[in-house]
Amino acid sequence: MGISERRTHPPVSNRALEKEYRKKKKAPDGEQLKGLSKRTDLTTRQVESWFRQRKASETLSQLQKFSETGWRFFYYTAIFIYGLWAVSSKSWFYDTKECWRGYPLHAVDRDMWWYYMLELSFYWSLLISQFFDVRRKDFWQMFTHHVTTILLLTLSWMDNLVRMGSLVLIIHDVADVFLEAAKLARYANKPKLCDAFFIVFAVVWIISRMFIYPYVYVMIPLFLPFLLSTRCPLMVSGLYFCC
Repeated sequence: MGISERRTHPPVSNRALEKEYRKKKKAPDGEQLKGLSKRTDLTTRQVESWFRQRKASETLSQLQKFSETGWRFFYYTAIFIYGLWAVSSKSWFYDTKECWRGYPLHAVDRDMWWYYMLELSFYWSLLISQFFDVRRKDFWQMFTHHVTTILLLTLSWMDNLVRMGSLVLIIHDVADVFLEAAKLARYANKPKLCDAFFIVFAVVWIISRMFIYPYVYVMIPLFLPFLLSTRCPLMVSGLYFCC
């Protein structure tokens, strides 16, 4: 497929330079550079070269990036298909009022239990592996994302909001399939295929995240508890609900 697996080898081991690199992750300058040069008996140019090579050695090869993306693509595809199969057989997939009718006395079926546990396990694995993997530029952004996702999944499970949570998971997973597919095409040096997948991703993301999610799973449920408790017919945003 023409995917490069070339990766920069780490420089010759040097405790003083390694200690300084771990502090700032970048080459020193000015007096600090001269000080390191004296301590290590290296020229300033050699010190700068060591830091450049050390930083480059932490960069993943194209093949490694392709492998990581392939794993995520497989997961998102599999979990979306499984989630769609499991939730499509439930009444709340077709009528979101069922997410609230009888709440919180909702039984959790075995397929829903597995759906939640698989999603929760995946995000726990992403969170933990961050500390053992190559440190990325977006480390803290992804750390915050993973922690927030785990908290939302855990709290929705504790509050028995599994019905609504399962719908939200499907809405969020569907676009990720095409995003990872676009990345795979990019790492495989297929720019046209990458562009095609990215266009599909953008369309699916806009429809799922900006229309379906806020309208069906945020705005309407705000009115449903009132509707279910009063049992009065009411029109909300052009849709009639009669409880």
